[in-house]
Amino acid sequence: MKIDADVKRARQFKPDRKLERFVRQLLDRHRVNSPPVPVDRLVAELGAALERQSFVGSNGRELRGFYVPDKGFLKKPLIWVNAAHHPTVQRHSIAHELGHMLLERKDIHLGRSMNSNRRGKPQAFNIDPMEMRVRQFAAELLMPRHMLTSDLKESPINPEDDEAVKSLAARYQVSLHALVLRLDQLELVSPPF
Repeated sequence: MKIDADVKRARQFKPDRKLERFVRQLLDRHRVNSPPVPVDRLVAELGAALERQSFVGSNGRELRGFYVPDKGFLKKPLIWVNAAHHPTVQRHSIAHELGHMLLERKDIHLGRSMNSNRRGKPQAFNIDPMEMRVRQFAAELLMPRHMLTSDLKESPINPEDDEAVKSLAARYQVSLHALVLRLDQLELVSPPF
């Protein structure tokens, strides 16, 4: 089962408390107090442009999104996401590219689809430290620890209750897969597998 392998990989990377504080300060500064985090609004308030367009390359590779810093040829930084993807994937791509903008600030970043390469086979798990940090940033931005903890204190969920887990994913506007990984990573609930 794919989610089993993803959970094992995600458990290798413990939450970064410094990054959590950074995201919480960002959310507080922009008066974001409850889910779903308005990533489109954050991009605009942080001075970047957000573009959505459908794209599938002729070589079969799909871009999820990319980030281009303002290097003098743009009026402001640009975050582009693939409009052909599901809205939850677009939100994740925006959060991910926003992480590159806020944490790196230097180079263009192309975000290829995690589930394909030229041969249609799964890509190897990327363990580049900056990429892992940006992935953690995106998870924290979309599903902040303090918000999840508060929600689960108010309404604890049984991870085997599909409807409760789906409802929580809908509240945060994230995929079920992303939510299960995040809850496990934060040790808020244990998945039933």
